[in-house]
Amino acid sequence: MPEGQQDHTTPPGFLSHSQRSSPLSLGRAGSVTDSVFPPSEDGDAHAHNTSLNKSVYDSLRHGGSTSLIESLQSQVKLKDTEVQHLQWELSRRDLERVSLQETVTNLSARLEELERSMAGHSELQTQYDALLQMYGEKLEECQELRLDLDDVKEMYKAQIDQLLKKDESG
Repeated sequence: MPEGQQDHTTPPGFLSHSQRSSPLSLGRAGSVTDSVFPPSEDGDAHAHNTSLNKSVYDSLRHGGSTSLIESLQSQVKLKDTEVQHLQWELSRRDLERVSLQETVTNLSARLEELERSMAGHSELQTQYDALLQMYGEKLEECQELRLDLDDVKEMYKAQIDQLLKKDESG
């Protein structure tokens, strides 16, 4: 990340490791001792501890103990503030995780309910289609029977007319 840009994952008020400011800055991140006792260039932890011990001793010996102690106290307060903020952030994330777990549980239950409803709907649709087909067949049968009944009525009338004509002529 280029220097001067803040990391979006860094909480507001805290600077990333590459954006160090003075030891008294509230937005400072990184080692407390880095500002008073800069780390060695070779990264050797033992050499750093040795230089740290010599630097503290030299500072105390040359009368800089008051400013050093004030600086260290200030840095401890900064770290305490950072710890409190991180604890608050952790508790907030825990609450968010619990809330999301409840949401997932509720949505899973709702999904199962919808799947059961869909299965029931599919079964009802199959039954409805079968009943609709049977109803259509019965309607056709009824229409055929009405037509047959009309034919029988016509034949009956024709027979009565024939009998009446035969009776009149005979």
